[in-house]
Amino acid sequence: MGICIKIAKTSEEIDGLLRARHKVFVVEEGYMAARPDGRIFDRFDVYPATANLVAITNNRVVGGVRFVEATAVGVPANDYYDFSTYLPSAGTKIGSGSLLFVERAFRMVERLSFSLMGMGLCWAASRGLTHVVGVVNPEVESFFLKVGFKRLATQIYDEKRKLEFVPVILDMSQMSEKFADFVRNQSSDEYWLAASHPSSQESIGEVSYVHCETHRTSHHQGQ
Repeated sequence: MGICIKIAKTSEEIDGLLRARHKVFVVEEGYMAARPDGRIFDRFDVYPATANLVAITNNRVVGGVRFVEATAVGVPANDYYDFSTYLPSAGTKIGSGSLLFVERAFRMVERLSFSLMGMGLCWAASRGLTHVVGVVNPEVESFFLKVGFKRLATQIYDEKRKLEFVPVILDMSQMSEKFADFVRNQSSDEYWLAASHPSSQESIGEVSYVHCETHRTSHHQGQ
């Protein structure tokens, strides 16, 4: 059966996403403390300017990423790092992409992480984003560098969350050619990957934890 990547809209899809986050971030990787209800979510998940992309196969969520358009309530990345000095002062539109993950059993599926990020960037482009900022797990920083993100500082340790991260920024006009082609050519709200059982290493790298945020400028999104 194939893997469908799209924005989660139904109660079942959203609940599946929250449960899958918990499985990866808590059970598989141990990045976060266990939650009593077995779900990972925060206030940004309920805002109307949020898009949660999911990878679904056999009616089960196995991956996801969140993008948020900026509003007066701020963006998730700002809880970790001050990106203001790296963004143009005029015509800036801010957004946030965060919580990119893929279950361990599916990290060898070709182009799965790539496609999740690609669909997130499609949404960002549709909202008019110019820049994407984020804080990423140092272990998967190379994935984001291949997207076109630039490192803003050396590795930082967040004492409150007990997490290490690297602040990064992407100029949407300077994303890598592979992602730029994906964004240009994707015209549907859904993207399908071939069915097969996980078998080959994804060429651009695989992701287990990310808290990636987005900021846009004159033509774009943010949060």
